[in-house]
Amino acid sequence: KGYFSRSTVLMFLFIVDHTLGQTMSNAISGLTGALLSVLNAALMHGVIPGGISESTPWFVSFAVSAHCVLFVWLVLWLNFGMNARIFCLSTFAFHWMEFMNPAVTDCVGTQLCSLKVGELVSVAIACGVALLCNILPTPSLAVWKARTKARETTQCLVNVWMDAAASLC
Repeated sequence: KGYFSRSTVLMFLFIVDHTLGQTMSNAISGLTGALLSVLNAALMHGVIPGGISESTPWFVSFAVSAHCVLFVWLVLWLNFGMNARIFCLSTFAFHWMEFMNPAVTDCVGTQLCSLKVGELVSVAIACGVALLCNILPTPSLAVWKARTKARETTQCLVNVWMDAAASLC
């Protein structure tokens, strides 16, 4: 499997926007969400190496489920951006399923699994491509759009005043 997948395209669509500044904000928010998800999964694998197995006691599975519910509630309750919430919770679901699956044994201790590293690289690729789309061939800055709208508005106001002066005087 490569780092470029359908999820990378979906992340790109969530990140790209009309202006460079908003795209940068969306990219930072998406990276924050993905990083939160990966750090939480690494924490779970650090506390319970190897994840849940058939020999895991029921209260450990219950504690892991309670931790996951608490994590989801905190992500939704804290003041994260919408992209951070979307990226964090959508990828966290995969980490949680991987952690609860007894057949998955490639994550031991605090090492980063290929899934987690691949996810971070995938988000970084989506952010980079979205920023390149806004920078090339020329950057689309909100200041330039504001200047253009201000000039158009000023010209409309001049026309209104000229028409008013012509009809009233």
